[in-house]
Amino acid sequence: MKFEEKVKALLPVEAKKVLGFGYRKVRFWKNKLTSKVVSKGQIKADLRKIGLHKGSVVLVHSSLSSIGYVRGGADAVIEALLETVGEKGTVVVPTFPFQGLMADYVENSPVFDVKKTPSKMGIITERFRQRPKSIRSCHPTHSVAAIGAHASFLIEGHENSLYPFDKASPFWKLIRIKGYVFLLGVDYESMTVLRTFECIVPDFPYQVYLEKPIKLSVVTTKGQEKSITTKVQNPQISKIRSNSIIGGCLDKYGVSRIGSVGVATARLVFVGDLLDIMNELLRKGITTYRPA
Repeated sequence: MKFEEKVKALLPVEAKKVLGFGYRKVRFWKNKLTSKVVSKGQIKADLRKIGLHKGSVVLVHSSLSSIGYVRGGADAVIEALLETVGEKGTVVVPTFPFQGLMADYVENSPVFDVKKTPSKMGIITERFRQRPKSIRSCHPTHSVAAIGAHASFLIEGHENSLYPFDKASPFWKLIRIKGYVFLLGVDYESMTVLRTFECIVPDFPYQVYLEKPIKLSVVTTKGQEKSITTKVQNPQISKIRSNSIIGGCLDKYGVSRIGSVGVATARLVFVGDLLDIMNELLRKGITTYRPA
């Protein structure tokens, strides 16, 4: 694990968000002024080198500024991903409408509009959800958008998830069809699919969700407003979460491949065996949470 990743793992969630935003702005202008231009062709070559291929189903967490100065910006990255996996593959991105703690976001009962509510997961995800072929799941806090052969299967029924990452969610389905998570210029802290395990395993040692569910309003693609019931992540437990604990283990298990896209470090993680690995780690007392 790199030194900066170790430091980030020790920071509270809110501190990571504040520091990350300022750093990304500085990095963007540094790349624009000093870096060589990264083309879509180079991105495609880098994606193939790290292991993405025709037919891949991949959930992408991304940072555009990490890649370097990309000719064509976010759209070039999106097109490179779609062209690499091809018509039989599928690209998925998180389109959560907030950063930070879920409990803070839902405090004012926001209305989530599937068509209009912007993604707060970076410019690549926002441009992706606006594409004509993109379809977005109808979950008020943890939606995803997808394009490709498995898009409908992945997003269908997410509004029925009492827990955002349960067996009705795209995250569980990604594991079920033995897909990938691609960390493009971001580290394991962005790997939200790890939340799936704690939603489905009985007697998980931490109370990850508050007991009382809440109802939030959602405006569907047809313009109809409906009420969705969801559980809220426990903010006190979220604050001691560190995905890098499991991330380091995944590297050791050999399910991740590390490479580069432009000047960004990238990881391609096979998640087909993720739940088995996390079960094995749980038996050893290892989770994504640091005891307070």
